[in-house]
Formats: sequence, C-alpha cells, structure tokens
Amino acid sequence: MKLGFIGCGNMASAIIGGILENNMVKKEDILASVKSESSAKRVQETLGISCSTDNLAVAKQADYLFLAVKPQFCAQVAAQIKDVLPKNQVIISIIAGKNLSWLKEQLGKEKKIIRTMPNTPALVGEGITGVCPDSLVSQDEIQQVLALLRSCGPFSYTNLRAHETGRNLVCRLLLENNNLQTKRQTRHAEPQKQNGTVPRHANRST
Repeated sequence: MKLGFIGCGNMASAIIGGILENNMVKKEDILASVKSESSAKRVQETLGISCSTDNLAVAKQADYLFLAVKPQFCAQVAAQIKDVLPKNQVIISIIAGKNLSWLKEQLGKEKKIIRTMPNTPALVGEGITGVCPDSLVSQDEIQQVLALLRSCGPFSYTNLRAHETGRNLVCRLLLENNNLQTKRQTRHAEPQKQNGTVPRHANRST
C-alpha cells in the first residue's frame, strides 16, 4: 500500500508520524510533496520519507492520497493532478472549507473521495475528526482510512452526511468535541474522588 501526501504541514506530519510509529506502512511506501525545496528537505529530515515538490509524481503513485494543502491552493492543485489520478485510488481530503461536492466537481465525479475534518487537538492525539465518504468508497476502504487516522492517537469520529453545510458540520464537531471533553474530565475526576482529593476550585465558597 502506497500513501501519498500533497502538502505536509502540521496535521499531515502528525498523521505520517503516527503511521510510522505504529508500523502500519514502511517509510519507503510514503511519498509527500510540498511547495519548496527547503520544506521538502525539512520533511525528509524530520520524518525520513521521500518528499519533493512534484505533486504529479505523488498523485500517480499513491493508493491512498491525502490532500493537505491550504484551502487557497486547493483548486490549483486539483486542476494540476486530476488527469493523472489512478482509477481505484482513494482520496482523503483534510482541507478546511472544501466540502465533498466541491471536491468531486474539481477532481472528477468518478473519483473515490473521503472528506475529513480533524480539529487542532488531533495534532496531539486528543481530537475529533469528522469523516464524510462518498458512495463510491467501499466499507473496507473506509475502515482502512480510519485505521490510518487512528494511528496518530486515539480520537472520536462522526460519520457526516454528504449534504451537510460547513456551518452545520462545524456545529456537530463542536458538540461532539464538548461531549468528548466532558467524558475525559469525568474519567480524570474519578481517581481524584477515590483518593479523597478534589480540584481546588471545588473548595471555593459560593
């Protein structure tokens, strides 16, 4: 299985680091492309993977292709790579603000695309990621993508409906994230309660 990353900023680097740490894919089976030679050199040194400025090379070779560029560059990158994407490739977008219908329009209606929306705590394995696959992606492919995402740390995900707007999607993620944080706080408080300790703010008079 070959993985490709077009764009390799903080979020993509966190995903790659987790994949490597959990031995899911070998370093030689991960390719990345970035905007500049200096960025490519940094990625090579920090992650030990092949990294260049050649988006086409990455797009052609990947079985699972992660799009991790900044939103303002997405249309340009999509136009550049859409004609070289392999037929059975699964495309995973972690680009903010680009919904599934936009991605299908830019890359091709026949492409297998999964839109994901990780939030910032996912960088340290404590986040929540919205996952929205199109109807062409098989259950096995969805499970493979989820396994890759989980490798960078435990997280909760919500399977989003393709027609959800960006605003509704953000609201749902905020709700899920608040629920997740509440559960973590409850788990953290249990040992304190058992040990007879209480948080300092609980002793304040009202």
